[in-house]
Amino acid sequence: KFMSDAVSKSITYVQRNTMDVIRLGRSIITAVSRAIFVFFMTLMLAAYLMITRERIFGFFRSPLHRRVP
Repeated sequence: KFMSDAVSKSITYVQRNTMDVIRLGRSIITAVSRAIFVFFMTLMLAAYLMITRERIFGFFRSPLHRRVP
């Protein structure tokens, strides 16, 4: 009797809180996917900056080296 009451109460609890559990799961999945996206975007931006570093520095230095006639 004790076991069946516990199972019955557990099922009732889950049925009442299903939407909360679904919302929690959705928010966890959203947070993890957002973190993965930001991580890979950061890696791609860092790689791009490393590859084009000299061109970027040249672009910012070019106005300084021009002489006005």
